[in-house]
Amino acid sequence: MSLEREDGSTQVAGSCSWRQSDKRRENWDRYIDALEYQLKFTEGREAKADMLITIAQTYEHKLSDETMAYIAYTRAFREVPGHEYIQNELERLAGRLGRFEELLGLYEEEIEKIRTSEEEIDNRDALLVNLHMQAAKLYEEYLQDLPKATEHLRALTEIDSHNREALSRLERIYSVTQQWQELIEVSAHEARNCRRTSKQKEDRYFPDMQTYTKNRALDQKSRRPNLSGLSTWQSGLKRSNFLRSSGRTGWPPTHCAAFQGKGGYPCLGWLNAHIFFGSANLP
Repeated sequence: MSLEREDGSTQVAGSCSWRQSDKRRENWDRYIDALEYQLKFTEGREAKADMLITIAQTYEHKLSDETMAYIAYTRAFREVPGHEYIQNELERLAGRLGRFEELLGLYEEEIEKIRTSEEEIDNRDALLVNLHMQAAKLYEEYLQDLPKATEHLRALTEIDSHNREALSRLERIYSVTQQWQELIEVSAHEARNCRRTSKQKEDRYFPDMQTYTKNRALDQKSRRPNLSGLSTWQSGLKRSNFLRSSGRTGWPPTHCAAFQGKGGYPCLGWLNAHIFFGSANLP
């Protein structure tokens, strides 16, 4: 199909827009090439990871190439394994591309590298805990490989024995797989951990036990029944009986059954109210 111009010449429809699209793609390719060249001279793992994130975003959002974006994110992950954004993007793209097994291989490779490294690594334990947890989640939730998930969770608890999320996941897996002895052990450990946590909170908020005991005593005292109104109620009751015997209106109201018990005396609820609240203003 051709289009006729004003000067009488013809042009193939769509060829101009295709050339413009190809030109834009060529420009983005050159942009990535420039970033890759700059990356060779960049120092610092964080700076390299940031540049690789930019490359990955360009591949995905400008060139619609999710595979190359995934590869760029894997390179960024090797620079900064504990980077939360990189991990999230890797898992998202792995789900879209069906590459969870490949991603788990990357996680396990990095775990082994960190574990066996003789170099000093900042936050080594926290990094291992994070990677073991991410691997366990992928094995359990996406691949339904519970033995491998258990393996990573066990390795995690060897580093952080009080990790509540790991213990909860182990508890759930052992329950599903009917490993009752292991379930009992994990549940008992979690219960001990809860008691220890409660004791730590108590020590934190009440470091001075004398102050704590004094405050508790004052609090209990403030909740005790106020018996000071009992003698007043007794005198008021005598007065009420006197008024009643003399034929005059007394207290409690003779027309209100809720305030009277047997024989016209105040009922128990009325008595309790005055004992606890200490109301002394009786007629």
